[in-house]
Amino acid sequence: VFPARVIDTRYNRHHVITPDTSGAMRLIILASGSSGNAALIESGGRAVLLDAGISARETLRRITVANVLDARVEAILLTHEHSDHVRGVRVLARKLGVLVIGTAGTLQALAETLADVPEMAPIERRDRISLAGMRIASFPTAHDAAESCGYSFESRRGHRIVITTDT
Repeated sequence: VFPARVIDTRYNRHHVITPDTSGAMRLIILASGSSGNAALIESGGRAVLLDAGISARETLRRITVANVLDARVEAILLTHEHSDHVRGVRVLARKLGVLVIGTAGTLQALAETLADVPEMAPIERRDRISLAGMRIASFPTAHDAAESCGYSFESRRGHRIVITTDT
């Protein structure tokens, strides 16, 4: 049995949790549909948020409800610039102090919205990056957006999750 530890976050101070030590990869759908899209992909206690199409407050509430507060969100990946995928990205990125990653076309389309986000990183639609202990590959998707893409996530143990949206 692993001891509980105290996690001090900006949105839920002193929440006591027991860490997930199974090494499994988790996909938590926080929202899906025309009113908002967001998913958390976690592996080994490190996570990325895929899209942030609901408010920051609601995203953090749903992470709490899903009992994944032990996952440290390290970045927000964007699939494309439509509001049902980016509604909460600006506030979340600032609140969590994380990098926002998207294709150059997506980030350019959101330039005004994300003007005060401290860190953004453009990627190509066929890039491979290492982030949050996972290998992440982007790939092009067909959608009426500037430069939409999907992502594949692979854990160190070789578990894989592939996500596309709106295609």
